[in-house]
Amino acid sequence: MERVVSAFSDQLTTILSNVSALKDREREKESSLRNDINEFASKLDNVTSMCHSAVRKLSEEIKQKDEETKKSLELVKQQTNNLTRMVDRREEAAAPKTCDHGNYTLLPSVNMCIRLSGPTDTLSWYVSQGRCESEAGRLVNLDSVDKQDAVVKYLHSIGDKAYDAGKSYRIWVGMKKIQGRSFEWTEHGNTNGLKWDDGEPDALDYQDVVQLTPGGLSDIPSYSKRRYICEIVLA
Repeated sequence: MERVVSAFSDQLTTILSNVSALKDREREKESSLRNDINEFASKLDNVTSMCHSAVRKLSEEIKQKDEETKKSLELVKQQTNNLTRMVDRREEAAAPKTCDHGNYTLLPSVNMCIRLSGPTDTLSWYVSQGRCESEAGRLVNLDSVDKQDAVVKYLHSIGDKAYDAGKSYRIWVGMKKIQGRSFEWTEHGNTNGLKWDDGEPDALDYQDVVQLTPGGLSDIPSYSKRRYICEIVLA
């Protein structure tokens, strides 16, 4: 009986020892598996962090590119608008000028419109100047040789309509004496190279304004009655 008990005890001890060893191996496997899981989780966290960082960087780059694109588009828009305005100005400059001021006539070579008063519409110099100003113009300023030549050519072209009974013309222009000394245009334009009549200006004190005659410019008193030429300068 004792032998049986001893044998059973030995077998039981062996079984318990095997169970204990089995548990130890299971715990080792569990620990190893837990370590593997923790390592995987750590790597996953690293990968996730790298992805988030890459996404943020890409988002910032896209935002920067978007701002650069907006600036480029705005610059192109401005340049397009500037080019459009330049083309419009050139087309406007190239377009034929017209006179939209009643009975005014265009002198395209000097870019201005003029109106010669009628044969019976003779006024003093200052009243003539006021008449022109009431039409948004002025007495004509012949402040260049080209202007003087253009106006004289126009007067010749209309023939008898420009002449008085003596087959001549005496017409007010926008020049007057300043402070009793030199003659100047009302708009203070150039006075060099003007075509004066022979002996003119003779600089008599009472001759304070200027008329245009076939011989050129001459000074006479402002109270004289003359036809006049109003001028409107085109933009």
